[in-house]
Amino acid sequence: TAADTKLRHLRPLPAQDDEVAEWREIVTPFVDEREDTWLTAPWMVAEFYVYRRLLEALGYFDPTAATVGYDPFAKQKRMGLVQSLSLAAPILEQMTPVL
Repeated sequence: TAADTKLRHLRPLPAQDDEVAEWREIVTPFVDEREDTWLTAPWMVAEFYVYRRLLEALGYFDPTAATVGYDPFAKQKRMGLVQSLSLAAPILEQMTPVL
């Protein structure tokens, strides 16, 4: 269960040394020091981590996989970005004089 499953470090894959090293640095406090589970880790850490693990499981990083580069949430991300433009425009207009 999520309450019992501890976070763990990513398995290094070819050509991902820098990215895996960055993830190791991010999750070390929660994996090695606190031994957090999916339910005890800070929400943002768990959310980003599970997304990264999902991409790994789908073959996103595997150049030999048919799903290399496939993001199952790309459509929703794109829609969210497009829909947020109208909300961001007034904020950006206020920031223009500051920049």
